[in-house]
Amino acid sequence: MLFALPACFWDVRKLCIPLRFVCVGLVALFAYRVAEFHHFYLFGYGFKKCMFNMLIAVATSALLFFCVRVLSAEGLGIGDVIFGVYTALYCGFYRNLVAAAFAALSGILFYLIAAVVKKVRKRICEKKGIVQLVHRGIFVIPFVPFITFGAVLAVFLI
Repeated sequence: MLFALPACFWDVRKLCIPLRFVCVGLVALFAYRVAEFHHFYLFGYGFKKCMFNMLIAVATSALLFFCVRVLSAEGLGIGDVIFGVYTALYCGFYRNLVAAAFAALSGILFYLIAAVVKKVRKRICEKKGIVQLVHRGIFVIPFVPFITFGAVLAVFLI
């Protein structure tokens, strides 16, 4: 949460994430994960299993978010992809899959609610006779808060 909350606020405010910030978080979280394993100096089966789980979680998260980025015509930014890797390192493989599903569902729900609110505002403005000079089609939502929400929800539920 030390790196996730500031990244959420930054993404909401500027619609981008400083890559240096997320990369420092990745390194710090990886070091924490290695250090939290009590017998890591033995390089036994438990350590190897933990490292393999982290590697699989990071690889699947990077692949999943990168595929979404490519298939959505770069709807996700590269910061969102790297932040998805960050949450995979935090959650692990199974929790990360659940976290990605929760992030996608909450993002879609937010987008639908925002679209309905926008249409209602437009109709109200038309009824009052207020002319809108600027027409914006599709609007952009910051996705890092939804990734964070999905990760926190997955950690608490699983």
